[in-house]
Amino acid sequence: MNLFSSLDLAVAALCVYVGTFHLYLYLRRSAGGATVHFPLLCYSIALYAVASAFLYASDAAASALDWQRIQYFCSIVLAVEFLNLTYRFLERRSDAPRKAFLAALAALFVAGLVLPGLIVDAERQAIRELALFGASVSFHEAAPGLLWNALMAVELPGMVYVYVLLARGRLLRKQADLTPLLVAFPAFFAAAIVDNLVYSGAMRLVYAAEYGFLAVLMAMDLILLQRFIGVFKEVETLNLHLGEKVEERTREIKRLADELREANAALLE
Repeated sequence: MNLFSSLDLAVAALCVYVGTFHLYLYLRRSAGGATVHFPLLCYSIALYAVASAFLYASDAAASALDWQRIQYFCSIVLAVEFLNLTYRFLERRSDAPRKAFLAALAALFVAGLVLPGLIVDAERQAIRELALFGASVSFHEAAPGLLWNALMAVELPGMVYVYVLLARGRLLRKQADLTPLLVAFPAFFAAAIVDNLVYSGAMRLVYAAEYGFLAVLMAMDLILLQRFIGVFKEVETLNLHLGEKVEERTREIKRLADELREANAALLE
């Protein structure tokens, strides 16, 4: 392992921790907005980061191909869960664009299982060199294949569509808790630009996709936390009002009992 692999493993560990916590909330059903989609997102980012860690540590072309293929499948799961969570945050029903994106991603996932040789181009491999904080690493990397290029062609308009939906929800529906996600998405797009520059050889920095994923994940975690706190406050308010209603009803019953006792006394007299 090297510095780059260690950084990715740290990202993976953080994602597993956050995902397990939200999976516990989902199983307990004790938090507002708890959903299985977010733990799946966390675990897929963790697996993507682990694949990146072993890719950086690979010293053989064959093993590097396997790790790149794992990244491909993780990217599809990530895209699906980003889309699902966005619709859940916006309380938006499934529509034609969502169904179209999900169908395309499902087709690419199945195609990857049936034709794994088309995910990356094994004939176009190179030894990539990255550098960060004075450390450097060399590893094998293959060029994207037909399926990976098709995935990028689907994911790019999908991410733009998701961002537009979030911006509309923030501006038109006044959903202020979406602000962290609107800030995190540009960070993710910046990471994608950095990755393209690194892949083209214009930069020798570490790939940044997993860190862009992590930024979006933290923003979603903050949104879910804020909504959980909101639900908790609503429950506290309801409990307070319920206590007041019980006390008021108790006083009313006591008053009626006193009136009944006086009426009985008058009747006996």
